Amino acid sequence: MRFLCLSIFLLLTAVSADAAPSMVLVSIQLPDLGPKGYVSGFLIETWRIRIRAVCQIPVGWMITAGRNLDQSGQISGAASGFMTNLDDQQFPELQNLVLIDAPPTTAEKATMEPPTLQGTITVGTYAAPQAAERMLPLSAMNLVLRPAQACPAPVAEN
Repeated sequence: MRFLCLSIFLLLTAVSADAAPSMVLVSIQLPDLGPKGYVSGFLIETWRIRIRAVCQIPVGWMITAGRNLDQSGQISGAASGFMTNLDDQQFPELQNLVLIDAPPTTAEKATMEPPTLQGTITVGTYAAPQAAERMLPLSAMNLVLRPAQACPAPVAEN
């Protein structure tokens, strides 16, 4: 009888582990913009992604995340004004932004599907005569995925 109970317990544990989606934290790793560079926004388009939580919002920013009726969605963020742009010292505020279900593997995707995650960041330079902004593509190197079970605990502000 003990063997039967133990077998059922192990079977249920294995089934529940398979049923629980693995999740990842999405961070934006920025290219070197120099000491006078800043980020004022980003847009990440998603495909077949379920967004679980927005984990961090930089001060003075608006972050939106959602999914359409089809498989597409987006995660976007923007500074609410020039004073809330992120400079090189504040770039870490774009780490651990969003918790999502782990993306499908390449083997699970159809050949005609769009990329799972792709996007752009809006950057500028304070040194320019007129803070001209431009959009840069976010590559796989810029979108960092790290396994996680939940959003990290917030860092205490001084």
